[in-house]
Amino acid sequence: GGAAWAVAQAFGLEPVAQAVLVLQMIAPVAVTSYLVALKHGADADAVAGLAVVSTALSVISLPIALALLIG
Repeated sequence: GGAAWAVAQAFGLEPVAQAVLVLQMIAPVAVTSYLVALKHGADADAVAGLAVVSTALSVISLPIALALLIG
């Protein structure tokens, strides 16, 4: 989230665009990434792990980010 905010500041994005960028960057890894990895013979187990961990972390990070962006 911090890197996204810094990029938004560097490019002078408007507040709504800044919020969208930050929220997109801290959103969990898409589960479809697992399906793509599985189809193309990549390390699907690692991708599945990333999806689980990023989803668990988003339970904490998304409300905090929203509070900071809105408030």
